[in-house]
Amino acid sequence: MLVEIILVVPTSSAICERGFSAMARIKSDWRASLQPDMLNRLMAISISGPAVGEYNCTRALNLWYTGGQRQRRPVFDDEYVEENLND
Repeated sequence: MLVEIILVVPTSSAICERGFSAMARIKSDWRASLQPDMLNRLMAISISGPAVGEYNCTRALNLWYTGGQRQRRPVFDDEYVEENLND
């Protein structure tokens, strides 16, 4: 039993420190009102998600521009957005 406990105990706190660093980056003074569920999701993306340079944001931007009830960017022309996001 004691051997099992010793094998489970982490030898360093690097993983915990990485989590606290991610939380400090995400939950700044400007975003202090984040709900716990959203904070958890953003931390998971920050810690184990793709690097910013490797992520292709075209699909996400297309969903953001075309989804929802409100207009996202009133100065943008919808045809211009659709033409340029589908390239």
